[in-house]
Amino acid sequence: MQGSATAPDLIFPFRLESSGTPDRVRFTLDSPDLKLGAEPLALAVSGSLSAAGAQIDRMKLTGSGVNMEAGGAVDWSTGKQADLSLAIHHVDLSPWLSAWPAGRQLLGNIDLNWSDSGLDVPRGSLGVAGTDLAINFSAGIDVEANTVDALVDWRGLSWPLADVSPDLSSPSGQLTVKGS
Repeated sequence: MQGSATAPDLIFPFRLESSGTPDRVRFTLDSPDLKLGAEPLALAVSGSLSAAGAQIDRMKLTGSGVNMEAGGAVDWSTGKQADLSLAIHHVDLSPWLSAWPAGRQLLGNIDLNWSDSGLDVPRGSLGVAGTDLAINFSAGIDVEANTVDALVDWRGLSWPLADVSPDLSSPSGQLTVKGS
């Protein structure tokens, strides 16, 4: 199947292939000419769907200044639940953040688990290529207990990134948030 979807600043031509039975459908979706704003991107997704949920084997978004992969599972058989992982191989944020130096690449990994009862980020890490910046974090939000528990560690934090005399500079630190 081929098709396209459009909206302001979005052009989404795609090719969808599927196989399987009504109980379990395997799919691949390719959109090599996705346009989001001015930048051309390529999106590729493969996985499976069933009455119980979805498995995303691989979702990859690539383009000028962007290379990210994600995967995981979504279960809607007994409530809603998702276990997802994101690998940020590189993303140039300068088109969206004016203070971000053009060509400077954000890197990182984030794992998250979401359910009706809350959100858990067991681990996450972010960095910027060519700098000493390293941010590691974890967080939990329990909706039923109305609690938040988060930890952020950093090294080499400064903002703006390119400034010789940044407005914010912290060689290392830790922030803990707990409460209800």
